[in-house]
Amino acid sequence: MSIFSLDSVHANYLDCWLELSRSLLPETSNQPALSMPYQRWFKFKEAFAPAFVVDTIRALPYEPRHCLDPFGGSGTTALTCQFLGIGSTTIETNPFLADLIESKLISYDIGQLRQTFRQVIRRAKKRKLSARTVNHSFPGSPRTFVEPGDGERWVFNREVAEAVLALRSEIDQVDDPTCRRFLRVMLGCRLIEVSNVVVNGKGRRYRSSWKKRSVTSRDVFAAFEEACLIGFADIESFRRRRQSDYAVLRGDSRELIKQCKSADFILTSPPYPNSFDYTDIYNVELWALGYLTSSIDNRNLRERTLRSHVQIAHGNGITECASPVLRSTYRTLVRNRDKLWNPRIPEMICLYFEDLERVLKGCRAVLRKGGYVVMALGNSRYAGVVIDVPRILCDLIESLGFELVKKKSVRSMRASSQQGGREVLTESLLWLK
Repeated sequence: MSIFSLDSVHANYLDCWLELSRSLLPETSNQPALSMPYQRWFKFKEAFAPAFVVDTIRALPYEPRHCLDPFGGSGTTALTCQFLGIGSTTIETNPFLADLIESKLISYDIGQLRQTFRQVIRRAKKRKLSARTVNHSFPGSPRTFVEPGDGERWVFNREVAEAVLALRSEIDQVDDPTCRRFLRVMLGCRLIEVSNVVVNGKGRRYRSSWKKRSVTSRDVFAAFEEACLIGFADIESFRRRRQSDYAVLRGDSRELIKQCKSADFILTSPPYPNSFDYTDIYNVELWALGYLTSSIDNRNLRERTLRSHVQIAHGNGITECASPVLRSTYRTLVRNRDKLWNPRIPEMICLYFEDLERVLKGCRAVLRKGGYVVMALGNSRYAGVVIDVPRILCDLIESLGFELVKKKSVRSMRASSQQGGREVLTESLLWLK
């Protein structure tokens, strides 16, 4: 396989991605690509830039046949691999994001998909829901989810919630799982747009003057229809792939990586140790679409994620780490525990690296001889103490069976507002063999 021998359809598609996603922004940044086909379905700011995936594969000393991404996100790695003729395996624990990934990778009967969409939206507009039905259709969700919320705040106006539920109910009745998944994802992709909140930094905040904002059921149906029409256009325009082989594994990457087929290249970006549970950003979609139906569901999902957050206690059973940098960092954090915004942070950092070691051991087990791993990693900082993730991993990689090929800083990142908000952190790439 050669990237330079693509036929005109695939070449034009990749040229589009490369042209749109190259800019003065850092090479991993997805910001310039958010209006591109497939990338525009859902604004996933943490995604790789498609150009970064292409350039990384081009820089390998061999032509990979199968790529593994243990932290799938929005699926950019797997989708780009399809157009390059490379098979892929993707692991993603967030069920909404896993469905988003598979919706991009799977083949469609576009005629059936369009017909199913028309039936769903027609029936949903006719569906009448009682107040009791709406009140009991988002079980386990926060009190602030649907108007009147807690009396002060609510994510969805009642009329909006009724329209979302009508669409969801009709989508759930669709027999074909491929069509059902696509339509659910398209509804999920527009939920924030019709809500009273926006995604901001590490979480959500209420829109300014949100109580004066008028959003109706008509707006919900229009947003859903627009999302589906954009999806149809992308599917029809770019349905030809050099490779149709893929696998999406849903669940904990620390466990599921053992089930992966052999790969000769691994490209991924694990969650950063920023004390934030990434599932929080997406819990509007998770609750509204029925992926979560209880507090137990929510906790179970959190426990399937890398231990990069402090939302739940993970225990204090810290094992001795082989990294001198991590041991020193941990001791410094403990000395400054009273200055930390959460006392669990020192243990969280150690557990985060335990999890990364587990994932890398799994990578080593499935990676073919001579294969490469490329990881995008981010630092964090607490009470002035920098968590130097690449340096700590460099202490560990030899014991995990890898050789460091190169380490490269690619961009500066802002610390949290609690840390002053200045660009004092870095994102780096580690190339391992």
